[in-house]
Amino acid sequence: MFGTLFLVFQYHQRTSQNLAESLLTPFPSASGQVAAAKIEAASPSPWVVVVPFPSPAILKTTAPSPIAKSPNSSSSIDNFIYSNASINSKSPSAASLESSDSPSAITDWYKNKLNSLGFNATSFVMTNSNNNVLNKLVVAKNGQEVRVEIKKDASVNKTTINIELH
Repeated sequence: MFGTLFLVFQYHQRTSQNLAESLLTPFPSASGQVAAAKIEAASPSPWVVVVPFPSPAILKTTAPSPIAKSPNSSSSIDNFIYSNASINSKSPSAASLESSDSPSAITDWYKNKLNSLGFNATSFVMTNSNNNVLNKLVVAKNGQEVRVEIKKDASVNKTTINIELH
């Protein structure tokens, strides 16, 4: 420990313009504890003073607490809810929606939304047979997959949207 103190003292002495400056320096040990020493430079001779603590001059450092990862902006199902739709059901990884908008308007919205979030299309299928529409989009990014199914039967006025996160 004295070798370390000496090195710090030498550094402090060389960089200090004001000889009355003081520096509080922590010294980590292999056991995860820290001793603090106050190094003072004063004319004519500098000295080292161990700063008194309520307990001995060795303080236990605490390991940093894990920080919860903030959710990725594209990892929540809420980011994929079509704005002009009512929610029939919703879970953290899936949602079923219903809208009176046209399937093409909804499909365009999803294409733009997924593109803006940085997803790459892995599959995109649009079918329209006798006004029965079924559009499927599958996109992926960083190991996350999003599947969107947009369906409208000719006999129904509403378009259904099913979203799944994988």
